[in-house]
Amino acid sequence: MQDRLQEVSQANVKKESSHQACQTEGQGDYKGLFEKAKQEIKDLLKDKETLLAATRIQIFCLNVFFSSLLDSLILRFSLHQQLVNLEEEKSNLAARCEELKLSLQHQREEAQSAAGSSTSELRQNVARLLASRMPELDLAQVNYECNVIDEMLEQLVNGSGST
Repeated sequence: MQDRLQEVSQANVKKESSHQACQTEGQGDYKGLFEKAKQEIKDLLKDKETLLAATRIQIFCLNVFFSSLLDSLILRFSLHQQLVNLEEEKSNLAARCEELKLSLQHQREEAQSAAGSSTSELRQNVARLLASRMPELDLAQVNYECNVIDEMLEQLVNGSGST
């Protein structure tokens, strides 16, 4: 495109030089001068159309470029919004996860405490039953937190089952 513009510009300079040379030749051939002037006008009109066509092409290209740029900006904005929303959701999920972890830990502690107390209660009841079969068992000295009662019950059951 630029090459064509340079050619047109150089042609205009040559035509201008040619026109000035024609004027200095004198008043000779008016018909020839008229034909040359008509040809120059045709060439200039042709050059004008070429330049207008090139300008239209450039305008079209710029329109396509700016349209594409606008689409890219809209997409970028949309993706940025999605990123912000996902980061917010991630933050909310992390907070919720932490809440659930704490809740689970609390429930485990409660379950262990409940299991410990129910195991202790069960051992106390078993110890009372064992004391009725084993008068030497002193319930006041039994540690219900360890498995001594469990072992004694197991010995009693194994001993009763084998007789």
